[in-house]
Amino acid sequence: MTNEWVTQVWERGKHDNIHATNPTFTRYKCPALMGLTLTVSQMGKKDKEILKKSIESHGGTYTGQLDMEHTEILIISKPEGDKYKYAKKWKIPCISSDWVFDSIEKGYCLKTEGYRVDSARGSTSTPTKVRTLKFRYKFLSLNE
Repeated sequence: MTNEWVTQVWERGKHDNIHATNPTFTRYKCPALMGLTLTVSQMGKKDKEILKKSIESHGGTYTGQLDMEHTEILIISKPEGDKYKYAKKWKIPCISSDWVFDSIEKGYCLKTEGYRVDSARGSTSTPTKVRTLKFRYKFLSLNE
């Protein structure tokens, strides 16, 4: 929940006997990716734009740079390339784009384990076609 939730519950509680989980306060729920900084690699311009829009519209920050101090997640399709190499060195999770859409769909930030592209246990497949990402984006937009 956001800081504003605390204020609203406090103010309302001064006048009414109300519970903090009252549906009135659901609009103060944190966006699924709030506070996270993500970057993308190995995807075309249209795919990156869809991910950027999805990330930013759900509270995250999209950056084109992989930065050891600020980047928290790298979205890639396969375990290779310079960004991947440095992300591994800096212990930044390297995960598929499905994690972004699944987190948004669930309404909260999911664990990354099942989405890691370098997982030996098999990872969630990453959509490689722009239309797949567009479909997921449109689906999520309709269900918000």
